Amino acid sequence: MSSSTKVSFLSNGIKVVGDLYSPAPATPDRRGAALVIGHPFTGVKEQTATLYAKYFAQNGFYALAFDAAYQGESEGEPRSLENPAQRVEDFKSAITYLTTLTGKVDPERIGAVGVCAGGGYACAAAASDVRIKAVVPIVPFCTGRAGRHNGGNESDKFNPEAIVGSLKLSADTRNAIAQGKLVEPITMTPDSLDQLPPDASFMRKGFHYYKGEGFHPRSTGKVHPLSFDHMVTFDSFAFNNLISPRPMLVFGGETAETLHFAKTAYERANEPKKLVIVKDKGHFDLYSDASEVGSVATEWLTKYLCN
Repeated sequence: MSSSTKVSFLSNGIKVVGDLYSPAPATPDRRGAALVIGHPFTGVKEQTATLYAKYFAQNGFYALAFDAAYQGESEGEPRSLENPAQRVEDFKSAITYLTTLTGKVDPERIGAVGVCAGGGYACAAAASDVRIKAVVPIVPFCTGRAGRHNGGNESDKFNPEAIVGSLKLSADTRNAIAQGKLVEPITMTPDSLDQLPPDASFMRKGFHYYKGEGFHPRSTGKVHPLSFDHMVTFDSFAFNNLISPRPMLVFGGETAETLHFAKTAYERANEPKKLVIVKDKGHFDLYSDASEVGSVATEWLTKYLCN
C-alpha cells in the first residue's frame, strides 16, 4: 500500500493543504515522476482526487492531492470562494512544492491531473507553466462556460441574462461586504433531491455522488457569491494550444453531459494529444472508479514522464 503525508504550501500567500502519496513498495521505478491532482468544483481532495492519487501511487508515482485555496482544509477567506485564477495558481504552487522534494521528485518529470473543474484548471495551468510536462484532464469542466451558458450541458446556449445576473450578484456582494454585512455561500448541492428540477439530470447525478458514496463533511456543496464575476470571464481551454509540444491526454465519459468539454479541450490542443472516450461511462462514474482511466493514464504518463 502507498502511504500519505499531510503537507502544506503557500499559494498567493494562502496556506494550501494536501496529501502527498508516495510510491507503494515494489512498484515500478518511475524515476521520480510526480503528479499534482486537483479536485472538482465544490469538492475536496479526499473525494475523487484522492482516489486517483492512490491509484497512481500504487503504480509508482508520487501524487499530491490538494484542496483549493478557500476550500477544504486549505485556508483563505471567504470560505467556498471559487476563483479560477487562484485555482490555477494552486496547481502551480503545488508544483513548486514538489520541486523542493530533492532526492524524491525529479522536477523535470511532473505532470498535472484534474477531475471535472480541476481538469479545466489543470489545462489552464499547463498552458502557462512549462514545468508541467504532461497534463491529464479527466471529464474536464469549464466553470466559465457553464456560467456564461447558465449550465454545463452542450445544449445550454450563451445566456446574456444569466451573465448579467451573476455579475450583479457579485457586485451586490462586494457592496454588502464593504458595509460590514455577512454574506453566506450559496448552496449548489441541496440537502434533498426534491429541491432539484426533474430534468436537471447532471445536478441530480451530482447529488447522488456528493450525498452518497462521495460524501465528505468538508465538501459543503456551496460557493460564495463573490465567485461568479471571477468565473464568468474565465475559459479553461482558451490557450490549450500553448501546451504543445508537451502532451495532453483527455478523458471523457461516453454518456457524460460533459463530453463536449472533453472534446473542446482536445480540439483546442495541438499534438501530441489523445482523447479517450470511456465507453458506457458518465461524468460521475469516473469519480468513483479510477481503474479504467488510471490504467490508460499510467501507460501514457510512463511514456512521457518516465523515459
